[in-house]
Amino acid sequence: MSFSIERYKEESKKVDITGIAWDDVPSHPLSKGDLFCLHYMMDIENHVPLYLSHLLVTRACMDPILTAFLACWNYEELWHGENIGRLLNLYGIEFDAQDRIANVRANLGLQNSVSILSTMAGSWLLKDFSAVYLSIGAINELSTLTGYGALIRKSGHPVLKDLLGRIIKDERRHYAFYYNSAKEWLSG
Repeated sequence: MSFSIERYKEESKKVDITGIAWDDVPSHPLSKGDLFCLHYMMDIENHVPLYLSHLLVTRACMDPILTAFLACWNYEELWHGENIGRLLNLYGIEFDAQDRIANVRANLGLQNSVSILSTMAGSWLLKDFSAVYLSIGAINELSTLTGYGALIRKSGHPVLKDLLGRIIKDERRHYAFYYNSAKEWLSG
């Protein structure tokens, strides 16, 4: 595999926010569309533990390389959501992050449980089922980093540009892992 899990484990950390001009957040306008997009992206980043729970009931949980990646990935994504939430709070959008996450997850209801059970069954019945999830992961990461890039270009907000530029670096590594893993799983 062209992705080095050992290197990734060594370099994995929460997104470095050193030097971000957080005090300048409210000084630059964000459109309603920008704010909607940021709320959505924050919710997606905070949804990672549920996506992870789906992956860990598949055959993928038996692969030590994949589980090492997922442990680091989950931690990195946590901090993406936390920092997007911080930016929104500093902009003046008041919400309790923990309540918001709990509400989003509660709204999934029975659908989430049924999805986990069907994923588990499908994985153990079909040998290559994990490749589906790895492919979805690649699509999700590529969509996310592309969306962040578009938001940077559209908003013109310098603090948002700085934060998302840093997050994009993580998302590129995540995409590389998912893409290469899916490719390897399907060709092996």
